[in-house]
Amino acid sequence: MRLLFSYLEDVLARLIDRAIADNEFHPAFALRHFTCPAYLLYADDILVFCKASRRNARCLKRILDCYASFSGQVFNPEKSKAYFGKHVSVQNRAYFRDTLNIGSAALPFIYLGVPIFKGAPKACHLRGTADRIISKFACWKGSSLSLAGRACLVNSVIVSSLVHSMMIYKWPRSLLNKIDQAMRNFIWTGSTEKSGFCTVNWAKIVLEHPE
Repeated sequence: MRLLFSYLEDVLARLIDRAIADNEFHPAFALRHFTCPAYLLYADDILVFCKASRRNARCLKRILDCYASFSGQVFNPEKSKAYFGKHVSVQNRAYFRDTLNIGSAALPFIYLGVPIFKGAPKACHLRGTADRIISKFACWKGSSLSLAGRACLVNSVIVSSLVHSMMIYKWPRSLLNKIDQAMRNFIWTGSTEKSGFCTVNWAKIVLEHPE
């Protein structure tokens, strides 16, 4: 199934690339010499970055209709949203929404488990992700697990959840300290709310182990 999606994604990507090459579709501008992609594809999800012009709205509608005609995949307007910049006029916003028959929303939003927002990452952007990670502790009976069992859970579940987000964003120090404290408390006491006496220095605990 994933291979089939990959083939279909390639067709959709070629349609967009051809429209860009023919000067029919104009991607979004990149600021400060950064390269802005025209689209991002993952399985049956797509993010398109373009100017909110009427010409782009009509071109994107033709591309999606063409893709649906030979692939059988039709994009779902109820699950699709348009995100506009602050300088886009009210008339262009309405035309874009009506042409594609989709609604509009505002940043931030979650895509593939990662918050998408404007600007540098701040604590307010990632606090929800941090709270979801810490809430996983509540599902575990920490008091009934051994010290080694709690350490194994933290390393296999909590740390791996952090890696997914940290591959994209540099987290604020305040949130890292909050999660670090929750992990330490859970390992030593079985509860994130209660701190305990550590019998081994924490700096020694977090040393890398050979594979």
